Amino acid sequence: MTYTIPIIILNWNGRRVLKPCFDSIEKQSYGNHQIHLVDNGSETEDKAFCANYAAQNSKVVYYDLPENLGFAPACNMVLEKLIKQGEFKFVALLNNDTEVSENWLEEMLQTAEEHQLDMVSSKQVFYANPKKIDNLGLTLISTSEIMPVAARELAEQHTAFKPNLCPSAGAGLYRLEIFEKAGYFNTYFKTCYEDAELGLRAALLGYKSGIAINAVVKHRVSYSVNKAKTADYGTILQKNMLFTYFSLMPLSIVAVKLPLIVFKTLAISLLALLTFRFKLLKSQMGGLGVVVFRFSELVKRRKQVKHKLSFVQVLKLHKSFLGFYIKYFKNFIVSSKPTVLE
Repeated sequence: MTYTIPIIILNWNGRRVLKPCFDSIEKQSYGNHQIHLVDNGSETEDKAFCANYAAQNSKVVYYDLPENLGFAPACNMVLEKLIKQGEFKFVALLNNDTEVSENWLEEMLQTAEEHQLDMVSSKQVFYANPKKIDNLGLTLISTSEIMPVAARELAEQHTAFKPNLCPSAGAGLYRLEIFEKAGYFNTYFKTCYEDAELGLRAALLGYKSGIAINAVVKHRVSYSVNKAKTADYGTILQKNMLFTYFSLMPLSIVAVKLPLIVFKTLAISLLALLTFRFKLLKSQMGGLGVVVFRFSELVKRRKQVKHKLSFVQVLKLHKSFLGFYIKYFKNFIVSSKPTVLE
């Protein structure tokens, strides 16, 4: 393998976690890489830290943005530049609140070549508890949601390669042509779900994804996202889930899955009402509302989407929802812990 791998890292007032992230990258067994560091409108001290690091490291390309553009526009800016240069086959995306194992890049490239993959997910574990999984990439379940694989399960239970829908952009490898063929990250999304929507677009064009099970990433979960979260985050996430599904999926698939999606939404809404979990109820109703109030945007988006998979192949992208919702009920409903939608 002789590819030069650009690693895109966005920073927004995160200098506290940047140094350990950089230190782990410098120890990579695969040394043919660049860091494309984007400061997304940080405060003065963060900018000074990033500029100083770039000045001392020839492998760093630094982008100093005067304001916070958000994830999608900032990433797209770098991706467009990389594509224009025409020198790169793959690109890696990495959160600034991570630390990667020494073989991280090497394992992802080997997994891509061995399994002929276009996207590769890391084995992300919780920084505070590395024995538990944050995610093994993302998967699409039959009730329309794109969800983290193996979230909160024991890391020791996951030791072998398996396919998935797409990586989490917090630590993933992408064939660069995906952004030419499937398009860039959708700037419709302001806070979350950009990687899931892109991954589904790529999958519908036939791009393959899987997990590099030995490419371990310790993740300080949502260090950056938590700073941007609002009280309506759960509702925004639910809206983004349904907007993605209804704007990308072939109508034949929507027709088959719609009864299940409606039943699931109404069942969770009723359960939320009975248990006085009004934020959960609000997120469910908000999700349904996006189909009504964003209908013209959905239609416009659908006209731009390309598909290469057959009806059966698209159905096979969907995984059973039963296991997820059994765990969901056990962890969040019975225990009364807040869900990601609250």
